[in-house]
Amino acid sequence: LKATAQHLSAFSHAGGPLPSSTPGTRLGARAVMAGKRANAGAKSAGRQDNAASKSAGKKDNPASKSAAPSSGGGSSSLAAPVGIGSLVVLAAGALLVIFWSSSLLPDEGPASHGAAPPSSVVKGFEPFSAGRGLLEHFSREHNESLLWGTFRPGVLFGVKSRTTPEAVVAGLMWSSVAATGDRVDTTKLRHTCEESDTNQGLKFGFSEHDGSSYGKQPISDPGNKLSLQTYFLKRSPHSWAMRVSGNTSGKKKKVLYFYLGIDQEFVGAMASSGKLRLSIEQSAGAGAAVAMRGSTPSLGDFRLWLVPGEGVLPAASGLQVVTWAAPKGTPIVGIKDALIKGLRATSDGQHATLLQEASTEADAAASPVLVAQIVVQGDFEVDFVFEGSSAVAALKAEGAMAEMSGVRLSEQLDTASTTFRKRFEDTFGLKGKGADQIEFAQAAMSALLGGLGFFYGSSKVKESGSDDLQKTPPSPLFTAVPSRSFFPRGFLWDEGFHQLLVGRWDPGLSRDVIAHWFGLMRDDGWIPREQILGGEAVSKVPDWAVPQHPTHANPPTFLLAIEALVERARAQNGSGPVDA
Repeated sequence: LKATAQHLSAFSHAGGPLPSSTPGTRLGARAVMAGKRANAGAKSAGRQDNAASKSAGKKDNPASKSAAPSSGGGSSSLAAPVGIGSLVVLAAGALLVIFWSSSLLPDEGPASHGAAPPSSVVKGFEPFSAGRGLLEHFSREHNESLLWGTFRPGVLFGVKSRTTPEAVVAGLMWSSVAATGDRVDTTKLRHTCEESDTNQGLKFGFSEHDGSSYGKQPISDPGNKLSLQTYFLKRSPHSWAMRVSGNTSGKKKKVLYFYLGIDQEFVGAMASSGKLRLSIEQSAGAGAAVAMRGSTPSLGDFRLWLVPGEGVLPAASGLQVVTWAAPKGTPIVGIKDALIKGLRATSDGQHATLLQEASTEADAAASPVLVAQIVVQGDFEVDFVFEGSSAVAALKAEGAMAEMSGVRLSEQLDTASTTFRKRFEDTFGLKGKGADQIEFAQAAMSALLGGLGFFYGSSKVKESGSDDLQKTPPSPLFTAVPSRSFFPRGFLWDEGFHQLLVGRWDPGLSRDVIAHWFGLMRDDGWIPREQILGGEAVSKVPDWAVPQHPTHANPPTFLLAIEALVERARAQNGSGPVDA
């Protein structure tokens, strides 16, 4: 901290006093830049800067001991007009110390996941290289621990890989089947988190979630007379399972649509290179489980198995499960519309009916999204087991399914739930509260952690005095969201408050989020306040609200999260008790 402060002082005096009109976000950029220069060594500052630093240190020490900086016309850089700026500089400098000295961030070279690939600089938008470089300092172990998660806050139940420019996604849709036995009510086809559905009684939200490897979410859908329990569990960085269990409230049939796809929005020529592949390896029949197979440059080969519980699937036109391939070029954001069109194509084009026949191998090979139609009735349980390349090599298909489905998965979910509740008590110490209060607190935190999302894309920026929109270079963002149904995307000042809680639960997770936000900083220090990155995020925003304006800024609430991280780290290092 002392060495960093010296270099920050050298930078401040070499560059002159920070102007009072500079917003906090720009001062934060200066702080990160100062840390970058500090890391480069004292030579970059020059002999004159070093001398100025020593001289300034003697003059500033008495001022720093005073209760408040003078509001008079003194020449000190800590005068009132720039006092907040100095706080930003020191706090952000301390954050750099955390990033470069934390045991979670060893110097193991560039990370393989999360960081954006090199891209040309868009005219008028200079990315701040020091901010983006923070992602490179996370260890491989850390990145792999967050390779997969429920990082699609805008859908009711989904999973996504933290890979760029392509990402593999999985998700779930469901609806009711008419009494005739084959017609699907598309007006009640659930997929994304919508305010209109919650206004009609739909309830969702994680009751338990640890932010990375485990989540439990009850869903109540009175419109479809359906109750669901959804689970996510990660066994290893490359192996996970999703479970959907529920009850259809009587003998009426319901239909689930599970899909696995590759988000190709930003892959360019890679889409036709043959490097992105999906196929149906095994269709349902004779008691066999459905198996889907795929490959991407970021993930290598992978497989996913659909494993229904015994005796829970009624026949649907003679088939328990029907696999369907979305048309070539279907974007992930358009999968629901594509499915509805496919359901209508099975009849007269006006009414949606259950899929009758599986797609051909040729159609599946050309499709970016594969869908499995599952008709359920009464009590049901379906597991979806994913194995990445390393796991596939180590386990046969039968072994993988047995380990992560059925009774074995139930046991692991029980263990994960117990671990979560113990960790929650160890972290927050609410044992003296009532059971209902503790359950409420767990759900409140889980809703935040379950709302973490991984986005990739460009912001549209409208400079002052110009009618033209400019696109920023595509960049990744890992962030929590204010609302899964209304604001399922990142907001700058909301995130500072979010990280106060996330940082207490998992400091490494919080540092990851903050590093991603700093990576979006422009060279002049500005960060677009609302991050609308990628098709799924754009689809939830009216056109007029998409452009971001450099004259619009948010209060620098990341200072609160950074301060809490610093204070907590200081306390753990034996510097005395800290109320954080």
